[in-house]
Amino acid sequence: MAAHRPAKHDLSAWTVTDDWSDPVPITDAELDVFEAWFGDLFGELFGPHR
Repeated sequence: MAAHRPAKHDLSAWTVTDDWSDPVPITDAELDVFEAWFGDLFGELFGPHR
């Protein structure tokens, strides 16, 4: 069994928040990157692009 390094901070006290707008704006270039890398996966999950 591998030994685990103890946490440096008590993570149970952390609070995660965000201040992103809803919806999160993306550029056409960012969308192109996602489609290039994940297009096949998106097609399997959501069907072919129309």
